[in-house]
Amino acid sequence: MTGARGDSAAAQRDPRLIPVALVLGTVLVYANTLLNGFVWDDFPVLVDNPAVRGLGNLPAFFTDYRTGVAAEGMAYYRPLRTMVFALIYAVFGLNAAAYHALNVIVHAGNVLLVYGVFSMLSDRRSVAAIVAAVFAVHPIMTEAVTNITGLADLLSAFFVLLALRSHLRQRALGAWRPGSVAAVYGLFTLALLAKEMALTLPLLVLVSDLLGRTREHTRSLDRSYAGYMLGFAVIAGSFVALRSTLLGGLAAGEWMGVTFTRTMLMQATVVVDYMRLVAFPLGQSVRHEVPIPESYLDPATLSALLVIGIIAAIAFRNVRRNPLVAFGIAWFFIALLPVMNLVPLRGAMIGERFLYIPMLGLTCAAVAGLTSVNASRHRFTSAMLTVTALLTFFSVLTVRRNAQWRDNVTIFEAGVAVSPRSNALRFALIREYERLDLTEKAEAHRRAGVRNTKMYVMQYLRLAERSARAGNEREALTWYRRVLRLDPRNQTASAAVASLEAKHLK
Repeated sequence: MTGARGDSAAAQRDPRLIPVALVLGTVLVYANTLLNGFVWDDFPVLVDNPAVRGLGNLPAFFTDYRTGVAAEGMAYYRPLRTMVFALIYAVFGLNAAAYHALNVIVHAGNVLLVYGVFSMLSDRRSVAAIVAAVFAVHPIMTEAVTNITGLADLLSAFFVLLALRSHLRQRALGAWRPGSVAAVYGLFTLALLAKEMALTLPLLVLVSDLLGRTREHTRSLDRSYAGYMLGFAVIAGSFVALRSTLLGGLAAGEWMGVTFTRTMLMQATVVVDYMRLVAFPLGQSVRHEVPIPESYLDPATLSALLVIGIIAAIAFRNVRRNPLVAFGIAWFFIALLPVMNLVPLRGAMIGERFLYIPMLGLTCAAVAGLTSVNASRHRFTSAMLTVTALLTFFSVLTVRRNAQWRDNVTIFEAGVAVSPRSNALRFALIREYERLDLTEKAEAHRRAGVRNTKMYVMQYLRLAERSARAGNEREALTWYRRVLRLDPRNQTASAAVASLEAKHLK
C-alpha cells in the first residue's frame, strides 16, 4: 500500500531525528498535565476504588469486573488498566503526577508506533512523520491522554499498534511464522484486556492486506491466511463471551433513539461531528449532546448521511489510485464500530476519547491525499510550512485543553460552555459548587437544568405521541417512560403509561 512516490531530502538525510522530534514534541505539549489532579471518573475508577490498593487483588481484576470501578451502575471490564493502577499505587500511592506521567509516556510510545506502522504502510517517510506528529499533538487526544482513566485507551492502542506492526512485518516476508503469529495473537489479547475497542484489529488487518498486497507475495499469504484470520476470530469471540458472562450480557444499555433506525440516524450525525472535531478541534467537551431526530427527513440527519456518502465515494475512488487514502477512510469507520451502538450500549453516544485510534485513519487519508497533490505540483516547501503552522496551532490548543482538565470545576465549566443542554454536566458542576459552598453559582445552573428538563420532556412527549399515532405502541411506551424519569408527576405520561401497560406492553 503506497502513496505518491518519493520523499523529501530532509527526511532521507537523517531519519533518526524524526522519532526524537516526535517524542520531544509529545512530552513538551503534555508537560503541563503533570500539574493536574484527579478528575471525574478518576475517583470511582482509581481514587475511591479499594481494589487497586493491594496487589493481592490482581487475580480478581481478570475475573470480577467490580474491581474495575467503585460505583453503582458503572460496569467496566478493563483488567489491564486496573492492574497497572494497582502497580503504580503500590509505588506512588495517590500521587496524581505519577499517573499523568505514565499516560504521557504511553502516548509518546504510541506516537513512535504510529510512525513505524505508517512508514510500513506508505513508501514515503514524510507521510508517516506527519501522521504521527498530528497524532502526537492533536487536542482531540487530550480526553485519553490528560484524563488518567484514559489509560485504557492508551494501552489498548499501544498493543493494537504493536500487533499491526508485527503483522505488517510478517506480510512483508510473505509467510506466517508460528512465533510471530503467536506474538500477534498475544498482543491482540492484551489490547482487548485493556479496552474492547481493540475488537476491530482483525478488520484493520484484513483491509490493510486487501489494499496492500502485491503479486510477489499474494500466493504465499493465501496458503494459510484463512487459518491466520480464524485465530483472530477465535480470540475475539472468546473475549466477547467472557466479557458478556462477567457483565451479565453483551448489551448493557438501551438505544438512545429508542429504535435501532433512529439511533443509527443519530449515530450518523455523531460520525460527522467526529470528522469536524478532527478537522477543526474547537468546542471540545467531556459531554456532547446528540440531537434526537423527530423525523426521518430531519435536515441535520440528511446532511450527515450526505457527508458520509461523499467520504465513502472518495474511498472507493481511491482504492486503486491512492490506496492509502482508501485505507485511511476505512480505518476511521472500522475503528469506530465498537462505539456505534450497533448493540445498545451504556453511556454516552459520543466521546472524544473514542477517537484515539480512529482519528489516525482520517489523518492518514488527508495527508496521503494532500502530499500526493503537492508532490505532483512541486509544492513541498509550502506544504511543510502549512503543516508546521497546523501543528503549532494544534499544540497551543492541546496545552490549553490540558489546563482545563486541572480539576472537576474547570473541566465541567468548560463542558457546560460547549454543551449547555447537558444536564449530566450541569448536575456534576452543581455538586462541585455545593462542595465549595458556591451556592449562587449552583442555583444558577440548577435553574438552567430545570429549563433543560422541560425541553426534553416536551420533545419526548412529541415523539411518544407520533409513535402512538403511527401504531408503534411499544416505542411510545418507552418515550413516555423517559418522560416519567425526568418528571415523575407528568399526568399525560402517567395516564399513557397506565393505558399502554394495561395492554400488556411491558
